Amino acid sequence: MEQLNIQDAGFIYQDTEQTPMHICGLGIFDQSTSKNKRMDLAGIVDYIQQRIHQAPILQQKLLHPPMELERPFWVADPDFKLEDHVFQLKLDAPGNKKQLTQIVAELAATRMDLDKPLWEIYLVEGLNDFPGVSKGSFAMITKIHHCCVDGGSGNNLFAALVDLSPDAVPPKAEVQEEVEKPKLPGKYEMLTQAYARNTISAAQQTIAFNKRLPSLAKAAVDLYRGRRESGAKLSVPLTRFNRTPDKERAFGFTQFSLKDAKAIKNAVPGTTINDVMVCIVSGGMRKFLDAKGELPEQSLGAMMPKNMRQGDEHNEQSGNKVGGLFASIHSNIEAPLERLKAINVSTTQAKAFAEEMDTGAIFPNLMGGFLYPKVGKAFTKMAQKHRLMERVGPVVLNTVITNVMGPPFDLYHAGAKQLSFMGLPPLTDGVAISHAIYSLNDIVSLGVVSCPSMIDDGEFYIQCCEEAFAELKAKANV
Repeated sequence: MEQLNIQDAGFIYQDTEQTPMHICGLGIFDQSTSKNKRMDLAGIVDYIQQRIHQAPILQQKLLHPPMELERPFWVADPDFKLEDHVFQLKLDAPGNKKQLTQIVAELAATRMDLDKPLWEIYLVEGLNDFPGVSKGSFAMITKIHHCCVDGGSGNNLFAALVDLSPDAVPPKAEVQEEVEKPKLPGKYEMLTQAYARNTISAAQQTIAFNKRLPSLAKAAVDLYRGRRESGAKLSVPLTRFNRTPDKERAFGFTQFSLKDAKAIKNAVPGTTINDVMVCIVSGGMRKFLDAKGELPEQSLGAMMPKNMRQGDEHNEQSGNKVGGLFASIHSNIEAPLERLKAINVSTTQAKAFAEEMDTGAIFPNLMGGFLYPKVGKAFTKMAQKHRLMERVGPVVLNTVITNVMGPPFDLYHAGAKQLSFMGLPPLTDGVAISHAIYSLNDIVSLGVVSCPSMIDDGEFYIQCCEEAFAELKAKANV
């Protein structure tokens, strides 16, 4: 058995009806590149069956110790059936973008069964009225729990379900010698092990935390007194997005030219592609809130997940190793180029502060309950029941902006070329809007997920982001 790390377990403990902790992805595929007719459901299942051995976690489920006294384990699911995880849907006429986004939103809102392998794939046929896509193309909606993957490992996992060429032959599974299946421990044995592990873990974490406490305390005092910069403010304004999410989801997406984004970056020396995309998000949020008469004078703040993998860890297909950068996105600055420059200063400061304080090590422990695994779950339930985040107000962040660099080469599913990919991060209590940036070849996409009660007009919100990009592009003379 392989035990979930403390950050993986944290995503299990945060999973509720209002905040299901799965990640969704939307890939658009061009059927015209395939030499064969579109497969039926049986053909799709067979296609995935030939490749699923590349991602072992897809056939594993969670085993919870008695009374949840320690973190869950991954074990092989003896009842695994691929047919229970792969589905084929078809859009009614006309088969357009609005219909597709509605299906994605509905699937994103539905909580997963935590007693089964935590993933699903939906092949949506009938994209007959979709911009930039040939008639008869399809979409692939992936849905996998965050305890299984983060942005980095998710890339590797998704690669096990697609090919590098339209007529690729699926890799053969290695022939393994039959070995006796390990016997799962009984409840008494698991209780004994849990007590021992929790005792050791608590001691180790307490010692490690006490060693770092003086430097953390000094940094907190320096930040409060303004003697140092972390790239973020200790408090941010309350917006319509900083409430407990409801059970429904709103989803929208758009795409930009990666070439144009790079040209904007080059026009403002020192900035990065991530700074450019954060500037677009900041401009979009600014325009949307301003149109509602709700634009705060103080800047909004964002958390930006950071891949903490090193060396061979980048090849891992599952699990989470993510830290967080907290930075101001300077939504109070109207001029696009000035906003971009200010964002670059904030993200640079945030990176330096995160490295100095090693916030990547603190972040996972807070998610997983730190000393006692069940603490995280109890706190999440209590906070949502009493709407604690709404009463206290947002601290440090108003939104999440995640940026994942996809492959700079073509991918195919059954011969159909993948044209783009959009991500849907989960929402958390008090942060009911997330933005996902993903690059694939010469396209960079922006996916936005929130709740209908907060984004009452998803198309308008996306329009705000597109206008922010157009303004930034014009001012940079691109």
